[in-house]
Amino acid sequence: MNPPDPDDPTGPLAGLPRERDETLAFWWPDGAPAPAVPHVPGTRLDSRIVPASPRDSGPDRAAFVAVQRSIGFDVTDAIWERLRFTHVVLARDADGTPIAVACGEPRANRWTELSWVAVAPAHRGRGLGAAVCAELVGWLLAHGHDRIVGSTQDTNLPALRVYLSLGFVPVGRDAKRARWNAVLKTLSGR
Repeated sequence: MNPPDPDDPTGPLAGLPRERDETLAFWWPDGAPAPAVPHVPGTRLDSRIVPASPRDSGPDRAAFVAVQRSIGFDVTDAIWERLRFTHVVLARDADGTPIAVACGEPRANRWTELSWVAVAPAHRGRGLGAAVCAELVGWLLAHGHDRIVGSTQDTNLPALRVYLSLGFVPVGRDAKRARWNAVLKTLSGR
């Protein structure tokens, strides 16, 4: 694995935000086409930007909070306020219940972070994570946001499998190269 050096100020990862120590980062390669959005029967995708005043975005906030709560995460007012101008993709089931979410949060140096990806436990294994992430990446690319990064814990192998299958590639920080190699070996079954 020889990905670009994130510390090279002239390379494709120039200005990349630093991920937390406990996570591994991945990025969308320059010029890569948008991934195909898998259709998940019995669901629909809603895509929108959280408005400048997110406190006033009732249904969007309620849907986002419902999905995050289903995985045990409490969304505080401070967290929701931070999401202004974030692009959100929600998957809803046939009756309109929100069941999956992915967000694109603006970051420094024209980077957008794939974040807040969650699938309600009762709906996992259906391809919803791939659907909301692919829809989000496609929207971001179509609107000129071509510097996309994300990160997650090494132990979150299902999520890493989804991100890599969509076309994201590892960020090869020297300090994390061995961890990425272990994850890639596990995912390949070797």
